[in-house]
Amino acid sequence: FERSLRPSYMLSPRTRGSGGIDRKLARLALHRFFLTRRAWFLHGLTSDGPGSATSSYTEVLATASPSLIAELFDKYGGRTSIHLRGLAALAATLEDLVYDEMMTLLT
Repeated sequence: FERSLRPSYMLSPRTRGSGGIDRKLARLALHRFFLTRRAWFLHGLTSDGPGSATSSYTEVLATASPSLIAELFDKYGGRTSIHLRGLAALAATLEDLVYDEMMTLLT
């Protein structure tokens, strides 16, 4: 996960003090990661509404995801920024949660 997220992370400006990237840029990096890796559009990673989605729009984790993603940001990062390792852990956790949700829906 770190290897895939590193280019976006390295190109993002760092926050003062912590050296990580802010939440908005981290959400954008995760959004791009999941669109590229899995063709997933996860609510809570962008501020865009359903009207801006493309034909490949996929809603995963339903309405719980924005608050869940905020909670996971707090766990793996901080209130204002996140480092690459935390961003990778967040991506792995989200991918695992989505996979579990999809398996539940299929059974």
